[in-house]
Amino acid sequence: MHALYLLFGIFLFVITALDIIKTTLSSNGGGKIADFVTKAVWNIFFVAAGKKGRSKLLVMQDRLF
Repeated sequence: MHALYLLFGIFLFVITALDIIKTTLSSNGGGKIADFVTKAVWNIFFVAAGKKGRSKLLVMQDRLF
């Protein structure tokens, strides 16, 4: 069972490391994980702002990221 956890941890580490490398070195945008997280956070703030594009909440979120 410990070997399974080890293999899963190594797999997760490699996938995350590859995404970080792609996000950092690519001129075409981020990796799949970075894109997913960015879109999810943006959607959360957009819904919290009442789906108003000119909300001050969205301006604040834009400065955070």
